[in-house]
Amino acid sequence: MSFLCVYSCLQEVLVARGCRQSLKQLHVRFGSFYRIDRHTFPVLLALDRLVGACCRQDAPLTFESPDAIFDLAIFYHTEFPTDPSPSFKTMIQQLAQQATSVEYLFTQDGLADPHTDPSQPAIDIASSLSFDEAVWVEVRDALGFHPPANTPSPRPTIITHLKPFPKASQLVVASGLGGAVGELLAAKMPKEVRGVDVERGLGGEEKVGVLTALGREREVDTVVMGEVGVDQLVGAADSLPTIKRLQFNITLPDDVEDTGSFVRTRLSSVIPHIRGLQGVTLRVQKTTAEQHDSITASLPVGVNIGAFCVSIRNVHRGRDFTSIHLVLNA
Repeated sequence: MSFLCVYSCLQEVLVARGCRQSLKQLHVRFGSFYRIDRHTFPVLLALDRLVGACCRQDAPLTFESPDAIFDLAIFYHTEFPTDPSPSFKTMIQQLAQQATSVEYLFTQDGLADPHTDPSQPAIDIASSLSFDEAVWVEVRDALGFHPPANTPSPRPTIITHLKPFPKASQLVVASGLGGAVGELLAAKMPKEVRGVDVERGLGGEEKVGVLTALGREREVDTVVMGEVGVDQLVGAADSLPTIKRLQFNITLPDDVEDTGSFVRTRLSSVIPHIRGLQGVTLRVQKTTAEQHDSITASLPVGVNIGAFCVSIRNVHRGRDFTSIHLVLNA
């Protein structure tokens, strides 16, 4: 039996036995890692109806869900209350306080959301939330959801009404629709961030956009970018946060002749422009054996590029890429 049926049936039983606005307290435990999202939102509404029907107005309410996962897209749910009850506000606030993961999940239903025009009740509740325990912030597509081609990246302005996430350490944007959302969430991250991963889904310009949204004042330990244009990265360097370790990929042009020289030039372009850099890992995609040999000759272990030294080279013939790792000289 689903939680929705449980709460609805429990309300019917309690009311049938004369329990009408008479419960003196209510404690609900959802369990660890409970998801607050579009799928479970009707459960929260059913629970709120139970509270309204069976609890006294002054009854203490406790909603427990350690390590909850909170999907911000619920603020655009078609059934979001136009006049939320105090108990509904309390429930959302308590669940947000316990959430260790905050995400924005794209679904087929969500494509029609009024992203730039959230309701005033949604704004009021969103602005009251404190995600004090959230360490993981993620943007992704729902399982099995494949956005139609050329779908514009939504900009859900409800995020602008949220308080900052004081303990967040990881930002992951893994959806082709997530560029604008990633930028909005980046603005909520603390000054020191452990990791930013924009490897999957986004184009190069959007990846750089998420990083620039973090701003110059933030410090990031590790940035995983995936495929990105070196010129895009260098062009935005003055707006990027301090980055200790950078991982990025490039694909060789079809007409490249001297592969080793090309790769070395790309590295030489990036390294001096990224503030705080201590380590770089570059993956060169789709390299042939000849191209790998050219890279090896141009970038032998121990060679310096500026203040950095090539420390490791890996060739993955089965997957046809070559990676080079450089570290800052002591």
